[in-house]
Amino acid sequence: TKHTIEVISLEVHDWLEPLRAKRIARLLKRNGYHFVDRLVYDDIWVRRRGLLGPDPSCLQPGLAMARAPGNSPVFRIGGWSTVRQGMTWLQRKLEDRFNSNNVPKNGIVLSPPAPHNGTIQALLDIWEGDDTSGFEAECPVGAMTVALGLQLMHSRKSALPLDGVAITSEFRHQSIFQSTDTLAKIVTGYDYQSAVTEAETEQSQFEVRMPVGRSWHEVSFLEVLESGW
Repeated sequence: TKHTIEVISLEVHDWLEPLRAKRIARLLKRNGYHFVDRLVYDDIWVRRRGLLGPDPSCLQPGLAMARAPGNSPVFRIGGWSTVRQGMTWLQRKLEDRFNSNNVPKNGIVLSPPAPHNGTIQALLDIWEGDDTSGFEAECPVGAMTVALGLQLMHSRKSALPLDGVAITSEFRHQSIFQSTDTLAKIVTGYDYQSAVTEAETEQSQFEVRMPVGRSWHEVSFLEVLESGW
């Protein structure tokens, strides 16, 4: 299992200042840190990102905050619990349409009811136009779910929801979990000619593949199951 952790190393002389050491330990525990080991005089504490933090509903599906703290885009929406509810509605709606035998030939029109309409529109705005680095850092597994859900709803390669060809292409080129802004920056800096030359030299098939993204490397399968996304 792999997941991102934050590490703090503190030099605490508990035999000299036992009361101070206990207060520091309580403070760290309240903020989600766990004691790991002592190296000589240094205590090593770690915290799993997304488990507590400013909005613990990222990895705790049963938790919903009355008011989401912070200034990031997801907090302005209402926090990760609100995002999870919107994505859950979208998943069920897409499943219903996918299993339906009466799908119109010109595609599927999805009209989210309130409050999901505001949530999904805000997510579309973030994913299409904003820098999502902070968004992904707060909750990698949530960011991946949003990316996949929005692509199924409205792919960058096709205007039709549930377009299997378009989604397959996104997966094949490994761009599925990249926001539009991030993807545009990657494409701008991509050395196409060097890649083609290398493929020709090695006599291998040439295909453009993007980095799968930060979130992909920071999320484990177990974490996806445990967090309910």
